[in-house]
Amino acid sequence: QEKIDVTKKLIQVLNPKARVVEGSFGKIDLLNILNTKLFNMQEASESPGWLNSLKEGVDADHGEADEYGVTSFVYRARKPFHPQRIHSFLKQLFCFAEDWASSPEEASRAHDKTNKPSSTKEKYGSILRSKGTCWIAGRDHRQVGWAQAGRIVQLSLDAPWYCKIPESEWEDAESEEDRLDIQDKFEGDYGDRRQEIVFIGTNLNKTAIEDELYKSLLTDEEMKHHSTKLPIGSYPDPLTPMAWGFDDAQSLFIVARQGQNQHIRVLPGSSLCLENLALNIKDESTEDDIRSVKVWLDMSDNVQQGVLLATLRPCQYEQHSMSLKLLAPCAEECSEQSGIIYRRIRVKIIPKKGIHKSPEEWLTACEVHIMGKIEPLPYSAADSGNADEDGGDDDTAAETDEDEGGHCETGDCPF
Repeated sequence: QEKIDVTKKLIQVLNPKARVVEGSFGKIDLLNILNTKLFNMQEASESPGWLNSLKEGVDADHGEADEYGVTSFVYRARKPFHPQRIHSFLKQLFCFAEDWASSPEEASRAHDKTNKPSSTKEKYGSILRSKGTCWIAGRDHRQVGWAQAGRIVQLSLDAPWYCKIPESEWEDAESEEDRLDIQDKFEGDYGDRRQEIVFIGTNLNKTAIEDELYKSLLTDEEMKHHSTKLPIGSYPDPLTPMAWGFDDAQSLFIVARQGQNQHIRVLPGSSLCLENLALNIKDESTEDDIRSVKVWLDMSDNVQQGVLLATLRPCQYEQHSMSLKLLAPCAEECSEQSGIIYRRIRVKIIPKKGIHKSPEEWLTACEVHIMGKIEPLPYSAADSGNADEDGGDDDTAAETDEDEGGHCETGDCPF
């Protein structure tokens, strides 16, 4: 009976308006569950327990639920998470959704091998649900949605922060009250950027969870050097890559690392020309561990197939000049082959014999600085059907990472 009571209280916290009907061994009056017409999608989306907690404050769901160890709290902060540190913290507790989707059993085994569920539960309690909005350094222009249920967590790109949108274009500001609510979220130079995440679970150790979250923020010293205008990839970032889209003329400077791929989406009517790759190793001791660094251009995450852009070697070939133009994707010809419209720049470190490091250590071992420019096309992609079928190959693009095949034949893609 105690387990039933705890379960009912959890449901009450997660969805305060849900009607709970008890049954035993599947025996239940069907009139209580069929054609009840009780569900309303709009009402459900506007009144989950986590949203009530955000709206009403830290103690919104405290009270009777505490009797059974079911509690909730809201974590708030006005500094961004360092992407590598928040990744390390989340990896202790959960499996990332993208890893789980590719192989649930393997992801679960890998997580349990490096993190003992019993020890994390003892330290933090049982986090059953967490959801909200977070701010991640290096991804400052858009909100990042935080969603976790059970063992799975997902951080996904969301809408731009309101401070990046003219007030006249605030879609959620349907009334003056809505507009004032949004303005209340602004503070200091960074506008409405913030951490606002609600945690729901049993026997939660709020202090331990908040301590780890605070450690994941940029330090005061890091904040002195932080800017929302830093080059893409400035922070070591093992989180799921976002696709950067470009549709107007500008110079390009992005940073890629092993374990930190950069996804680039060239929008219709534009072309991206990659012009220079430069290897940057800040720690001289690391330089002795690396034999070479290969930079690949892949069609997608789904297929390990790509073109080798360059092989960079410490103290020998730290830079590589090129002129590789990526045109906007084919509307029809390439859609069935790739399924997506972005390209991926991937870095692979080739260590010297006998050198072994963890993924986290390789992530910070070196950087590849990628430079180029985005320009409008003087013609539409549809007019370029007779373009040269080589697609802009150069001498270093002859090596293929995996199997051959799937190359575009229109001349509008580099493959």
